[in-house]
Amino acid sequence: MGIFDIFRKKKEETGFSYACAKCGVRWDPGKMEMLYGGFGMVSGMVKPGSSSYAGRCPTCGKLYCARCASFSGVTFQCPKCNSTLKAALHG
Repeated sequence: MGIFDIFRKKKEETGFSYACAKCGVRWDPGKMEMLYGGFGMVSGMVKPGSSSYAGRCPTCGKLYCARCASFSGVTFQCPKCNSTLKAALHG
């Protein structure tokens, strides 16, 4: 049993998932925890306008996709708080 299987099982047991607070697009919990569960150090770029995970707002704690988050040219911002989104899911 791999790490993705563990998180998939957790999702099935609890109904737990990650979703954009604005449009509701859902992301796989196993992949989200692997990529963003620690410090959120992910190599690569998130393309503005895509349904990919853009970040978590440190002020309100909501998650947003790149389509719903505001893009300032370099970083994504929360559409409600205007705080810069953080890649890490926790903390």
